[in-house]
Amino acid sequence: MTFENYKAKQAKLSKEIEKLKKQALFLKNKRRQIEIDSIVRDIREYRIAPDELAAAFRANHYSPNTPTILSDEMPSP
Repeated sequence: MTFENYKAKQAKLSKEIEKLKKQALFLKNKRRQIEIDSIVRDIREYRIAPDELAAAFRANHYSPNTPTILSDEMPSP
């Protein structure tokens, strides 16, 4: 295999890898949107208020040494 053939094959494979990465990201985002829609339906069905959801999130996921989505501030030592 000559150097030119190797480079051409490498470029072709790199292009294919990028195409597959984009396709995987598209599918991941599509799946994510389906899950978000399902969660919103459940929230509406059970009439969960945003403040109830935030309180439950804080109660179940708060760690004093790591920032959360709800609070980016780190506690002082």
